[in-house]
Amino acid sequence: MTIYCKNPKEFEAYNLKESSAKNPRTPLSAIKILAKDKEEEIRGLVAENPSTPVDLLRDLAKDDHWWVRRGVAKNSNTPLDILNKLAIDAQ
Repeated sequence: MTIYCKNPKEFEAYNLKESSAKNPRTPLSAIKILAKDKEEEIRGLVAENPSTPVDLLRDLAKDDHWWVRRGVAKNSNTPLDILNKLAIDAQ
């Protein structure tokens, strides 16, 4: 997905969030904040992050946006019960 930013500072802020969301070394406190970001792309990257805890994956699996749920499905740490629910997801 591509984000279009209106100014360089907005672009830098998005890049920082994007880098942090997918970095396995990002502190849990930051991951929890990014999991609630307004941008579905950021939430989707958090969902794919191998360091995202299972309780957050469960929450992200209920996200309204398919991109986020797809990220949960791609995460190798996602429990089987969540994967089964995502497998029958209409979207």
